[in-house]
Amino acid sequence: DDCSNINVVQSNFWDFETSSKFDLVCCEGTIPWQNDPEGFLLKLSSFVKPGGVLLITSSDETSCLSEVLRRLIARIILSDNLPDENTHISQLETANVLEIVRPFFTQQLSHLKGMSRNVDDWVHDNILQPLFGKPLSISQTINTLSEHFDIYGSSPQTLTDWRWYKDIHGKDRNYNDRALEVFSSQIHNMLDYRAIYPEQKAEFGGEVVKVSSNIVSNILLLDNVSVDNYPSTLKAVVLTVTESLSTLASLTEQYSDETSLSIQELKQQLTCWSQGEKFNTQLLNFSPWFGRGQQYLSFTRRSWFEVTK
Repeated sequence: DDCSNINVVQSNFWDFETSSKFDLVCCEGTIPWQNDPEGFLLKLSSFVKPGGVLLITSSDETSCLSEVLRRLIARIILSDNLPDENTHISQLETANVLEIVRPFFTQQLSHLKGMSRNVDDWVHDNILQPLFGKPLSISQTINTLSEHFDIYGSSPQTLTDWRWYKDIHGKDRNYNDRALEVFSSQIHNMLDYRAIYPEQKAEFGGEVVKVSSNIVSNILLLDNVSVDNYPSTLKAVVLTVTESLSTLASLTEQYSDETSLSIQELKQQLTCWSQGEKFNTQLLNFSPWFGRGQQYLSFTRRSWFEVTK
């Protein structure tokens, strides 16, 4: 194939500058979990020409909750299989870590029909690598770009606009406001990819986000704790997460028995582990539960005429 028109620039993104503007700017799986995702997004969007398209992915605590919970499970499994009490998880070789957790994640990932990566690579990227920075939700993305961009589409396709086209023109189009309204009623659908559940009130979605954020923030504490404090911190995190899972199970029970059962099973196993039992990795209800991970969002940059009209 002819690649003569491809120009590869090796640069730190924050240092990159160009006077060129582009019809299409694409950034996949990069912006969430940056230290400043909104700032990163604003700089990226500055390279889109008026009328051009920006395609990015978002991810937040709700959509990635099931994966972050698996980070906690991996650490529990490792702690249950240390050679002695004087050995710390951080002292294990990567090959040994994979050997210990591979059976669990092989079984877990077998539930994803579209799984295209091998288990070890997935575990490296999603479980073992520390997570820093901040997530970036759909609503954060829309709000960050709203001054110059209109949302165009999403995958999963959550955006539905039943307004008549003759009522949508000029500054009254309000695509972004409509998208925020729809997303606020669909947030709970980011938790579980197995079904599409009925819309809920925005206040309900806010509760789901609050609990999910609390769980994620506590689990991520384990990425930065010192060796000496790790065992006690792990136990404290498990207790806090278990309590939050009780709240989340009650919330999800209002619209999905399947999701609630997955959460309740994990809560039960965490309770047993905190009481001194070995963690049971045969999680029949939890294993098939995965969230909607990252979402694809496309935006169109308004022309100067549209911005000033």
